[in-house]
Amino acid sequence: MHLRTGGNYALSLRGRFERRPAGQPGGIVAIDGCPIGCAKVTVEHGGFPVTDYIMVTGLGIRKKHEFAWTDEELDRVVQAVKESLES
Repeated sequence: MHLRTGGNYALSLRGRFERRPAGQPGGIVAIDGCPIGCAKVTVEHGGFPVTDYIMVTGLGIRKKHEFAWTDEELDRVVQAVKESLES
């Protein structure tokens, strides 16, 4: 699975999420690195509604201009996405 960020970088989280069973409604998760909200704006500008929104700085992760995240940081983002999808 690849998640697109506002700056057109891809972050691979392969194996950290399970696919939804067939027949369950899907959604679009936007994950932003800062309050500017580039990912959310980009998705919405394309005409797609963002159903779940995560801002990594709100998880205590500092915005970096490279994607050298630790496993612990990725796990925090994955957990936040899972919790958002469950609510």
